Amino acid sequence: MKQYINTERADLFDVSMMIVMRADIKGKASDDRIRAAFDKAVSAHEVLGTKTVIGTDGSAYYTSADPAQSMTFCNDDTEAIIAREERIRFETEHGEFLRAFCTNHTDEGFTVVFCMHHLGGDGKSLTYFIETFMQALAGEKLTYREMRRTDVSDIPVGKLPFLYSAYASYCNSRWKRERRRFGFDDLDRAFDKFWSTHRTKVQEIHFDSAATERILADCKKSGVKFTSYITALILKNTGGRQSIGYAVDGRTDSNRAMGNQATGVSVDHRYDRRKSLAENASAIQSVIHQKLDDPAKKWLVLRFMGEIDGTLTDAVNMVSAGAYSSSFVSSFASAMGYGDKVKDLSITNLTKLDIPTAYGEYSVEGVSFIPPVVSYAKNVVGIVTSNGCMNITLHTYSDNPLSLNDMLEGIGKFG
Repeated sequence: MKQYINTERADLFDVSMMIVMRADIKGKASDDRIRAAFDKAVSAHEVLGTKTVIGTDGSAYYTSADPAQSMTFCNDDTEAIIAREERIRFETEHGEFLRAFCTNHTDEGFTVVFCMHHLGGDGKSLTYFIETFMQALAGEKLTYREMRRTDVSDIPVGKLPFLYSAYASYCNSRWKRERRRFGFDDLDRAFDKFWSTHRTKVQEIHFDSAATERILADCKKSGVKFTSYITALILKNTGGRQSIGYAVDGRTDSNRAMGNQATGVSVDHRYDRRKSLAENASAIQSVIHQKLDDPAKKWLVLRFMGEIDGTLTDAVNMVSAGAYSSSFVSSFASAMGYGDKVKDLSITNLTKLDIPTAYGEYSVEGVSFIPPVVSYAKNVVGIVTSNGCMNITLHTYSDNPLSLNDMLEGIGKFG
């Protein structure tokens, strides 16, 4: 088995690529039963039985390997787990993509914090892992799920627009003058350099089922989707023209496999105070749909990244971490939205999770989703709805003064 890493190459050397989901589970289970269910769920997903390799030519790929995923029992809260684990590099070259931490374990239930490297999959992938974990916990038979990714050959768009193609060719040609292959020892150095001066914080707000139903009903009444509405609300409360990135599910079918199948689009918008919140939300929604309804725009970023020499993509992340110096790479990184030009806001809305809540004697009572503070975003918002309740998180660096409460002030009001 050998699958080349192309569209997701930026994930390989980014020093902040840990996706987190917390699942609060009701039902009595011993440590042994929890661990056995975890191991069984791991074995049901092909990607969790692979490792990453960087070839002598600089190419990178997945190949089969023994699973190296872990389940740890502890008494730490979610933020403490994130603060510790995001600073420890996932050894994907040894097959490590997923770390799980079981906490708050009582006779009534327990909580599991799942930390996954983005090369193991996207937010939906982690959702589907939780589904298989719960099925295994309940003693159900699992179906093996092959790895699915968005490879260049899978993108339903042919060629890049001419200017993008020409720019990719120029950058690859220019990079040849200083091209080098980075290895995992370089990534270790980047981690040490970056995390010696950085720390993140997580803020979270929970909306019960009544509040969630009311907010979503008002969105529907106003003719806007919640993602557009919350974008407009945040812009209203924070001010200024901002660049907003949206992670988008890239599954072209309804597969429930693990693997990175996400794409993304972006919008630049200044809140217009002459108009209502709903009108601003509608304007944002219109731009989002213009891009999502146009395959060339929806897949532009992945198509472009698939054309860039992988070692140049690695170099961009090394520069961003402060572990490599190159005027050309710095210039390219800036053009790609790194450095001073990172997105002001990044939003991932997993919407209502499309997995059951009940599994035999066990049930998922609540879920929280914390996306990583990737190198091309400042303020990362994660949204998930489960069991009728909505959780919204803000993941930022600890020196960021933004308050999630302030950002969401007035939520539910559409005037």
